[in-house]
Amino acid sequence: MDATDVANRSTRRKARDARAANFISLFDNDDDRPVNERLYQRIRDLILAGALTHGSKLAPSRALAKSLGLSRNSVLTALDRLVADGWLEARRGSGVYVSYSGHLAPGNDAPGRAAARDEAPPFQIGIPPLDMFPVRLWEQLQSRRWRKMSNSALRADETAGWPGLREAITAHVAITRGLDCSPEQVVVTTSISAGVELAVRALGLADSEAWVEDPGYYCNRRSLQFCGVRIVPVPVDACGLDVGFGARVSPGAKLAVVTPTCHFPTCSQMTRVRREEFLHWADANDAWVFEDDFDWLSVDRAQLQPPLAAVDRSRVVYFNSFNHILFPTLRIAYIIAPPQLVDRLIAVRIAIDSQSNLPNQMIMSDFVNSGHLDAHLRRLRAGYAERRAALMRSIGFVSEFLAPHDAHGGSYVVCTLHSLDEREFVELCGENGVSIVGMAQFRHHYSSSQQVLLGYPGFAPATIIDAGNRMREAMETGRGRFAVTECRG
Repeated sequence: MDATDVANRSTRRKARDARAANFISLFDNDDDRPVNERLYQRIRDLILAGALTHGSKLAPSRALAKSLGLSRNSVLTALDRLVADGWLEARRGSGVYVSYSGHLAPGNDAPGRAAARDEAPPFQIGIPPLDMFPVRLWEQLQSRRWRKMSNSALRADETAGWPGLREAITAHVAITRGLDCSPEQVVVTTSISAGVELAVRALGLADSEAWVEDPGYYCNRRSLQFCGVRIVPVPVDACGLDVGFGARVSPGAKLAVVTPTCHFPTCSQMTRVRREEFLHWADANDAWVFEDDFDWLSVDRAQLQPPLAAVDRSRVVYFNSFNHILFPTLRIAYIIAPPQLVDRLIAVRIAIDSQSNLPNQMIMSDFVNSGHLDAHLRRLRAGYAERRAALMRSIGFVSEFLAPHDAHGGSYVVCTLHSLDEREFVELCGENGVSIVGMAQFRHHYSSSQQVLLGYPGFAPATIIDAGNRMREAMETGRGRFAVTECRG
């Protein structure tokens, strides 16, 4: 190769790098997020949009830093995260390439099952942010664990859960929720609802009365009814479960199932005064409390309160899950029970189903102990904030008909309808491919509430904005008598 060829190749390389660097531009100068977080989101969005295709090479970090006016450390931080999450691939001596192909055929290196997520119409609630899950990293942990898996581990029957995972959960809840417990208090289940059923059977609560929130989560309610528990709906106000109402209509109840950190589905939080009143009732009536802490991650840090189980360690049974923050088919949830209840839980678990998916639990313990869960939770917090902001902009497209509630948490936004019936609005949006659920579905006795829920975690900001425009179109075409203004995302 002569000097001319070398010079031409160098020129072509510099031009290619310059194009790549100039293509990745950062906008929203008023955005108060760290620049490395903004760059991470920008590159990921370009990949998902197809602007950066599978196999494309990114400009060197120095070139990116120079073109964007950022420090190289900021660029490297963003690129390292993208590599760890499976969006990019670093090839030694060659550079950084886009590894995400956008397909789900066997063997593809997708960082999340985005297609599966996209099959769910926005704004369906309960859809996890699968595009944020680091599939590549999970595959690496899985391969590493299976390479050293022994025959005895495959034969093991750990009814309460893999010991390593129970220890990891103990550290996790102590750090994130201020809940101190021992690994012996942790019982691993497949879901929160399955854990509720297990605890009801262990406590022998069949034929007893249980307070349930109204409106409330119907899966837990079904688990109680399946076990023969008599349901007593208790209304929820801005302060949480109405303890006074429950004491009047069901003074002999032996169980209450609550979501005090972020009530589903109103997003209200149980106040400190109401918490004290509630725990005093449970203690005075020798009643058990089942605390579902499912949506704690969506609550603003400044508003986040410790769980009830951190206050009362003798009669509060704590439930949580990894399924909704990682992926639903993981099937790993957990109970943190008072010490005196653990043996009864394990005995009933053996009688019902003593088998657990231990390999998945082992991988989960590696994921937690290596710090990957903490990193993932940080990504989710940033992603939730971004997607919630997009949803609020989207709701603004139909602000004449929809008013969002001011809440400090919730993986969905509750809105009050103006001039439209709840069912009518849900049907109109459904015809335009937008899935919205009415509050009435979560009430013990169906009654129109003029309120609807819009979920956001499982949908990219662009998808959310597009769905907002489809809501506007639904109002234009289906409700022609209303004037709907032109809106832009």
